[in-house]
Amino acid sequence: MNRTSLRALVLARASVAAAILLVTGVVCAQVYRSVLPDGRVVYSDRPPPNAAKTDEVDLPSPPTPEQRQEAAAVEAAIEQASQTSEGAGREAAAEAADAEVRAAEKELAAARKRLDEGRVEREGDRIGKVGGGARLSDAYWQRIGSLERDVKNAEERLKAARQAKR
Repeated sequence: MNRTSLRALVLARASVAAAILLVTGVVCAQVYRSVLPDGRVVYSDRPPPNAAKTDEVDLPSPPTPEQRQEAAAVEAAIEQASQTSEGAGREAAAEAADAEVRAAEKELAAARKRLDEGRVEREGDRIGKVGGGARLSDAYWQRIGSLERDVKNAEERLKAARQAKR
């Protein structure tokens, strides 16, 4: 499951939970919102005597049994979707990890083959006299160094892919 869908799921769960708490909360006979002289806002069942301004706040009516069942059904559906998507996400992640390991193994095999083929001397790889004393050229050693780095990089990719699979 990616982070965006996980955030959406958490937000949906929180919204449903808040709605359930709001709807099933204890309802007072009357609630007052008062602004005190120092600017603080307080809510209470009686207006404070020193309030600069007081308003009555309308609270929602308590939920019907049908509304409670509907809220519970929504919560259950979200929970089931969460578990299903987490399972599907794990399966997809496992498949992706397997594919990465296979690709890294192929890359390593190809890099090793190129290194073996690159070690075979080609025309111009030796510098020196015809009668003897020839040495391998810098171009040969650069080619081998590059091919060895490719093998090392492929080995590191395979190692990382195997660790990610675990």
